[in-house]
Amino acid sequence: MSIRDAILDAAVQSLAQGGEASLRVHDIARAVGCSVSALYVHFGSREGLAEAALIERFRRVTSEVNESFTEQLLRAKSATAVKRAITIHVSELCAPEHAPVHLARAELVAAARTRPAVQAALSEAEQQRHAALRDALAQARDKGLVRRDLDLDAVAALLRSHSLSQALLMSDGNGHGHTWPKVLSRSIEGLLAP
Repeated sequence: MSIRDAILDAAVQSLAQGGEASLRVHDIARAVGCSVSALYVHFGSREGLAEAALIERFRRVTSEVNESFTEQLLRAKSATAVKRAITIHVSELCAPEHAPVHLARAELVAAARTRPAVQAALSEAEQQRHAALRDALAQARDKGLVRRDLDLDAVAALLRSHSLSQALLMSDGNGHGHTWPKVLSRSIEGLLAP
């Protein structure tokens, strides 16, 4: 692992443990075994390191979940398999162990408001995710597994919005989201049903 990658990895771990406030340049340099100046060579500043770590954390926690769901849609051979893929995906994203996915997305959205580099990375990641979802839905539509008149971009946007809505439900601490997986699954299934 290169020094840059080691620094970035340590910064991502720091973010995961205590948010951006826990990101301390001296602690990260010490953990990696490099000088603070070496850290600045690779990231320019603490702000540059924070931006890179926010983006990398987001990529790490979201890529596996997104790829798995898209693959399930592409492999589906029946409308029932599409519904099952949606139900599994929604249930997995609503599970407590996926809280880091939702929190990473919420943190990145918040950081993007004042950081152009983060906004650009978030926009690129979301455009890629949107295109993958839309294309998987289009293939399901072409196989006759979902409605032909679907606005695929709208459904892809609905699926993408789920993670941020889950972060909001988690943040209220009242457990209002316990029925959310069922509601969302049924809504999407209703939209997709051929």
